[in-house]
Amino acid sequence: MLAVRRSGRTLDRLLEGVTLFPQTLINVRLRDGADWTANADLAGERERAERELGKQGRVLIRASGTEPVLRVMVEASEATLARHWAQRLRPPRRPEPTRRALGAPATRPVPGGARGQVPRPRPKRLSCRCARRRPW
Repeated sequence: MLAVRRSGRTLDRLLEGVTLFPQTLINVRLRDGADWTANADLAGERERAERELGKQGRVLIRASGTEPVLRVMVEASEATLARHWAQRLRPPRRPEPTRRALGAPATRPVPGGARGQVPRPRPKRLSCRCARRRPW
């Protein structure tokens, strides 16, 4: 606000030539120690996006300072174009290893329950009289 006051013009006047574009921001989790700046595929895709967007958009890729995340932000004249390029710049997801692949027993679907969950047996309700007879 100090800069606006010093300029002697209103904020509307200062922003006359500024055009705001739709943005798409995607966070991509990085492995510890991963050097995303050395990734040639990402660099090539970024150059291609910047070439195709020209003056109708921009690409910003940076690492987060607080967590192992790469922030991919694309601005474009159209929201669909921004989403398209942000998705193209995202590295392909690797499928998570499943419990089955790690040698654990497979889960079975439960009728009426969540997929892949095995039902737990319900504990039996014991009356006070019955509980007194048991030594444990």
